[in-house]
Amino acid sequence: MNSKLRITAVEPASRQGLHITWSDSRTLHVNLAELVHSFRVLAPLQDAALFKQVQVGEWGLDLVWPGDIELAATTLYRLAMEQAGEAMPKGAFKEWMQRHGLSLTGAAEALHLTRRTITAYSTGPNPIPYHIALACKGWEVIQGQGEVGEGRVRYTVEPPREQDGGTSVKAVKKNTAPRAVRR
Repeated sequence: MNSKLRITAVEPASRQGLHITWSDSRTLHVNLAELVHSFRVLAPLQDAALFKQVQVGEWGLDLVWPGDIELAATTLYRLAMEQAGEAMPKGAFKEWMQRHGLSLTGAAEALHLTRRTITAYSTGPNPIPYHIALACKGWEVIQGQGEVGEGRVRYTVEPPREQDGGTSVKAVKKNTAPRAVRR
């Protein structure tokens, strides 16, 4: 989340959903049902009358409800981006690392990022960019652990040939036959 991004308006949208307008003029929907049911401190928000009393907090850095209930703008933005499919959920990123037995360092090497960036993605409040989700999926395909969708192009990496001087790796474009996609 851009550190200058603030909440400018909020409107209850459904039982536990909100339309949040941000300082960049974007309005994003966020459903808080899972969060409200997961954390005891947010349990009072299950009451529809209380939930509708939401207000923008001081400086637009959070949303507040009576009874000293607050949710940070960074958390709300991350949730909205994840729910809109524009960011990778933290749980999915951690599960990807665990599924492949990757430590923070291993994930950093796999994605060509710094260990510090991987740490921020796995524990920080900001959304994980969608291109990281694509990189994780691409890494799985390259490792032979993922599937390429029907009609897509598959890239494989072949070792350099002696006539190439043995100094580079070439990507070879191959059309794949339609295959069933694992779900």
